[in-house]
Amino acid sequence: VEEPMDTVFECEAVHEYLPIKRVIGQVERMSHQQDFLHEVRRNGWEAALALDLYTPIEAIDPESWEELDAVMLLGVEAGAQEQTFNPTVFHKLKELRQAHPKAASLPVIVDGGVKLTNINKLAQEGIQAACVGSALWKSEQPSATLDEFFAIVEKARWRVRKNSLWWERTKSLSLIVPAQMKKQIKIPEVKVHCGIKYVALFGSA
Repeated sequence: VEEPMDTVFECEAVHEYLPIKRVIGQVERMSHQQDFLHEVRRNGWEAALALDLYTPIEAIDPESWEELDAVMLLGVEAGAQEQTFNPTVFHKLKELRQAHPKAASLPVIVDGGVKLTNINKLAQEGIQAACVGSALWKSEQPSATLDEFFAIVEKARWRVRKNSLWWERTKSLSLIVPAQMKKQIKIPEVKVHCGIKYVALFGSA
């Protein structure tokens, strides 16, 4: 997307036909953050900003925090799938939590490089959602792989239950997968599995 605001206008044109809950715009391609956030929220949708792997938290304008409903952090550089997850995201998560008073409780989404090998730590860091792409596309049994994700996240949630702050953050974690995979996974668009929501949001169904 060259200009995220164009996506907002496209959503406005089709909102009667598509259930839109949240619109996420890439900061690096955005002309005016406040205009984007205001227009998204004016439609009753959640407004979120996405930061590329090496984009600092400071790229979020000070005036934007009050209108932010969520932040997406990319675990890889924006572009092709199948890139390796960069662990610097964990440090960035900590920076994000300290960047603004509102940031401590702001929902965080991680996209890019999410695999069975790192979803446990991501869950323990208190993110709200993780986007899972190539880990399912490359799986011979995507439904079974998704169940593995659910099991790992559930175990991570119980492991941190004694710490009330982390428990509040991890009691519900969404796995966001390509909508095109609904047939392969053979589950409805939203499924509650061990208290965790499965949501299909990417692409067209």
